[in-house]
Amino acid sequence: MNQHAKLHRFASIILSIVLLATSLSFSAFAADSGTDQATVYGHTYTYCSSIDNLYTILFGGAKATFSGSVSTGYIGVLGVIYKQNGSLHKKFSWVFNSKTVTGSYKTGGFVAGSPGTYYNARSDIAFYNGNGYDYRTCKRTPNITVQSLTSFPVKLLLQKRNQNNEIYGSEPFLNLFGIEPDLISAVGINGRVGYVRSSDLYGDKPSNLEEAMAYMARQRSMYEAGKFDTVPVYDEDGVTVVDTFMISNCGVTLVADHYEDICGNIVTPEEMVEKEAEMIERYLEKNEP
Repeated sequence: MNQHAKLHRFASIILSIVLLATSLSFSAFAADSGTDQATVYGHTYTYCSSIDNLYTILFGGAKATFSGSVSTGYIGVLGVIYKQNGSLHKKFSWVFNSKTVTGSYKTGGFVAGSPGTYYNARSDIAFYNGNGYDYRTCKRTPNITVQSLTSFPVKLLLQKRNQNNEIYGSEPFLNLFGIEPDLISAVGINGRVGYVRSSDLYGDKPSNLEEAMAYMARQRSMYEAGKFDTVPVYDEDGVTVVDTFMISNCGVTLVADHYEDICGNIVTPEEMVEKEAEMIERYLEKNEP
């Protein structure tokens, strides 16, 4: 077998593996990832990513179950939703439990879904360890969809580097091979496709209870003012800015039979999607030429 044939066969095998790992799609209303378990500061948590299909609205985040109760600020969730092609669709700000919770904690955020588009969640979770936080990345959920998978962009398999030797591409697909991209494929507020820096997305992590509570206070203040954090969306060179990516603070927590926003107000999925759309509209009016 010549070298070209060997490379072709290897590429076919890799493609088959990735197709198997990424084509799990369901006409379901909810899907959880596989669970992991962690014992931190006397509490044993079973945790996973989760994504719910609420008709035209998606809820994506993470959840943890545990025995007994945990105190304020002991669990934090960073909800992240991807499109099936690997593009980052929505990233929410960290949400830490603002009161004592018993038995389980589920939080994340809402985002409008498009018919025929596939989504999954792979969120981060944090557990207070008595001195700071242990940060974990949950497994990726299956895809929520109402249609079958018909195509797959083979180019997502490539590990590409720019002129600064930075790796850019789809985060979940590169992670399948143990690769952490410097620039993560994402779609900006204006719908332009580009890349956001991993350090911009994941650098803001509270290290203790005091920082977590201060972080939440800042997010509540911004939320009440209709503001949110943003990071640049770059071209593949990591220099040219092509759009802006929203770090949403419209996360919610499932409490009994209702949702609460980060200020503790009871909200509906429709209200949160509308609120976020209004926030984006005001941002664009003030910041876009």
